[in-house]
Amino acid sequence: MPEMVKVPGGPFTLGASGEPFVYDNEGPPREVELAEFRIDRYPVTNAEYAEFLAGGGYNDRLLWSEAGWTWKQQNEIARPLYWSAAEPRETQEMFEMRLLVPDFPVTGVSWHEAQAYSRFVGKRLPSESEWEKAASREMGATGPGRKRRFPWGEELPSPQLCNFNGRFLGPTRVGAFPDGASPVGCLDMAGNVWEWTATTFSGYPGFKAHPYAEYSEIWFDGDHRVMKGGSWMTRAPLLRTSFRNFFRPGFRFAFAGFRCCS
Repeated sequence: MPEMVKVPGGPFTLGASGEPFVYDNEGPPREVELAEFRIDRYPVTNAEYAEFLAGGGYNDRLLWSEAGWTWKQQNEIARPLYWSAAEPRETQEMFEMRLLVPDFPVTGVSWHEAQAYSRFVGKRLPSESEWEKAASREMGATGPGRKRRFPWGEELPSPQLCNFNGRFLGPTRVGAFPDGASPVGCLDMAGNVWEWTATTFSGYPGFKAHPYAEYSEIWFDGDHRVMKGGSWMTRAPLLRTSFRNFFRPGFRFAFAGFRCCS
């Protein structure tokens, strides 16, 4: 069973303002109350996802939502994007096909696939609030502390803290940047791969469009899911814990992975 960390329950401030710039969908910040939960210390790896594949996860109807099963059947989905059908498994990287690296994060999986895998291992996808709390909220001896701009603190991202800005031309092994750990001990919560959450993308209470309505508001259609954390190609400012990316649940791309929660 992959290692998980416990995140205490209690109030948490979701979102941000200022610092020195945030997008309209990141605010206004608001307090949410969360029950205690556990979250994977690392993103799901290729080796872990291969167990889902070998265990018949793509053929088990009970693991999939109705929409997910329909999507899978209509598109004849049987493995992650870019994975070879034959063993030993290979994957298409930026310049060539190469053998899967077992402890790289799995990529090229849709929200539907992430949800089915989570059920396969008896877990679920984290909500946006849970993910952001695990990434940013300090817990002191007397209770909740301040919220961090980045998982490790206020210091701007650097090559010693995370995999970002195309430096390695692809993902890196999970846990390769221990100095970039979040307050509760989660790793890779900035860079490496974008992570799917269970949350539908929408505006927070009091949302005001800025700088124009079309940036965020037109995507509040109930058909986009929030992604967090950035990827190996993401620029430094967008790695902040409050940043919200969003895609439709059937979208698959090379920068997307996930971690599970319970």
